[in-house]
Amino acid sequence: IEVALPGLEVSAQQVPRELRSPFCYALTALFGTPFQKRIRGLFKLMWSGDPWLPADSLMEQFLNLAFRLEYASFREVIESLLDDAQLEMRVIAARQSSIAVLVVQEARELSAKLISGDQHVRKGLAEVCAANVRFGKVREYCAERLKELFFDVDVAVRGAASECFRNLTGDELAGLVDLVTAFLDSPSADGYLNSLLDSLKRSTVRHDLVTLRACDLAVEQVIRSEHSVYLELQLCRDLVLRTYHQSADAEIRSRSLDLIDRLLGLEVHGLEGALLEIEARR
Repeated sequence: IEVALPGLEVSAQQVPRELRSPFCYALTALFGTPFQKRIRGLFKLMWSGDPWLPADSLMEQFLNLAFRLEYASFREVIESLLDDAQLEMRVIAARQSSIAVLVVQEARELSAKLISGDQHVRKGLAEVCAANVRFGKVREYCAERLKELFFDVDVAVRGAASECFRNLTGDELAGLVDLVTAFLDSPSADGYLNSLLDSLKRSTVRHDLVTLRACDLAVEQVIRSEHSVYLELQLCRDLVLRTYHQSADAEIRSRSLDLIDRLLGLEVHGLEGALLEIEARR
């Protein structure tokens, strides 16, 4: 590193655009070393003359480390990139800023800028929160952001936020009932209900009331649209049958039977046999 630094310092003063990714890739070797504090100066030498960065994987890797490990030094860069005219770079900056917010306490000040950014910035925030809501240390923060993003005016942002349910496994859904309720109350449920139904089916914890409400909504959507959504109806069939068989609560079982009848009216495959079995057990 000591041998390379003089060369980096000379070249940093004028790095052509086609070499900016390799230059920043070289800087990543300084993270975690006694020379880490030199990174900002080298980067600023390159960036100050022409604040353009390539939106590629090498640059995203560099920004990930810079935003997390040297947040205070790179805050000016972060704010500039979130307003960058280059769409692809705004998306990268949004993702990496959102990650920094999760792991750097001081970076929480960026939350307002991220949630009020354009649709591409908000989508980056949604992607990061959806991927990390399962982790206890950041669950509350991610859940609160997702509740807002479920109501976003942009359909792509709502879709990215709704992916949070696909990342949950085992009993993780049990600690996020408020998040599920917010989703079911939001416009996101109109287009992305499948993600929640899939999570409910994989969950190892029972969620009878939420399950029945989600399945009710799915059936209503199918009837309203007048066309069958095969995968969602199959998930509803499995969920409602499981809820009926596992619950001893009379109201839950009654609501389950009502839903089974509605699904039968939609000619969902496999329900006829299941209904005959239920009748035989009465």
